[in-house]
Amino acid sequence: MCHEIVEKALLDELRLHYLHAHQIALRIERDAVRGAGLPWRHYQSVIEGHEKAIDEEQLRCVPGELDLTPYKDLKDYPLLRRLVQASQ
Repeated sequence: MCHEIVEKALLDELRLHYLHAHQIALRIERDAVRGAGLPWRHYQSVIEGHEKAIDEEQLRCVPGELDLTPYKDLKDYPLLRRLVQASQ
């Protein structure tokens, strides 16, 4: 959650490009994980174990206020269209 909060703040307040905000947030997330005494590689492997299911998830109920900046900045137009359609 710290990753998402930092990333959103950097996008909104500093108007950073998504990739820059993401890299900063990722480093903060890594430091938080290490600060909690967990090995970063183990944490990453657990997170990566869920990525495929998330990527393949059927979009059903997308909040209308979802920030679409990451999808626009990455020019992921097919996913952006799916998100917009699912939010209507």
